[in-house]
Amino acid sequence: MKKKIVMAFGAFDGVHTGHIHYLKTAKKLGTKLIVAIARDKAPWKFSPHYHLPENERKKLIEELGIADKVVLGGITSAFEKIEQIKPDLIAISSYTPVDNKILQDELKKRGLHTKVVQIKPYKKHLFDKFFAQAHLEGMHKMGLRARTP
Repeated sequence: MKKKIVMAFGAFDGVHTGHIHYLKTAKKLGTKLIVAIARDKAPWKFSPHYHLPENERKKLIEELGIADKVVLGGITSAFEKIEQIKPDLIAISSYTPVDNKILQDELKKRGLHTKVVQIKPYKKHLFDKFFAQAHLEGMHKMGLRARTP
């Protein structure tokens, strides 16, 4: 059976139940889950600074035991790791400030046949307020426009 590689992304600056839901759901979409951790110095990061350094955030996700592999994300491009790994699927959270169609089009432009799947939110009523401000602040930092509600 061919492995189906799924990639998930995040800062994971303090893991919460929404992260666990996102990662477990992403894992079910394929046979191998690779999680990319946002870099401390990436120019497109959603927060001006993280509370935990990237290696600590990486260790947190490794310790959960959900991902098959945890890597640090790209420094020069948000697509750096995607182009290296060439996953079959990218699982994004409903709080990712990127339009799914625009992301899919950008992947196609780069010659990648990766499908984008949006994971439904966990306890949406709890997390909507929390992520609203982060969404507004971070939507331009990846070089892609935010999705419209």
